[in-house]
Order: sequence, then C-alpha cells, then structure tokens
Amino acid sequence: MPGVPSASGSRMWSRWRDEITFDRLQKVGRMADQFAKPRSNPTETRDGVTLPSYRGDIINSDAFDEKSHVSDPEMLIQAYSQSASTLNLLRGFARGGFTDLQRVT
Repeated sequence: MPGVPSASGSRMWSRWRDEITFDRLQKVGRMADQFAKPRSNPTETRDGVTLPSYRGDIINSDAFDEKSHVSDPEMLIQAYSQSASTLNLLRGFARGGFTDLQRVT
C-alpha cells in the first residue's frame, strides 16, 4: 500500500536514526491531552454576550451558553476517573509485555 511503511522500511529508519545520532533514541507517546486551559481573561464576549471563559473539559463545556460556561465539579471527578482508567490500561500493557520496544515499530 503506498505511503504505508513496511516492517523492513521501519527497521531501515531505525538503523539510519542510530547511525546519524550515534545513539539509541527512545520512542515516546502521548497518552493524554490538556484537560484544563489557563486563560488571561476571566470572561469572553461574543455577539455582545459575556460569559465566564472556557477553561477546559475538566472545568466547563466549550458550548457558548450560560449553563455550559459555569464550573461543574462533576467534570473534575469524571476526568479523574478517566485518568485512572488510562493508567490502569497502561499498567496492564506493561505487565503483558506490550511495552517492549522491540515490538514497537
């Protein structure tokens, strides 16, 4: 399939990477996103309507209405639960040998 690297192509890139840097590199993945967003202004205005700023999915919703922009503590609890689930999944992968870099291409 065009544009999709093959396993042998992936090994080739790994060899080139090692030769260019003279060292092994670690592969790093991002397992989460930014739940809270700092804002410089406490409010935002659209079409003459001023509401509290959207501060991220852990605090309030991004829909621009009064109910959505009020801080909701339940969102914090939900984010904590989702984070704990993600960590438990990663622990399971680690115990099952799925984090072995030889298996990652």
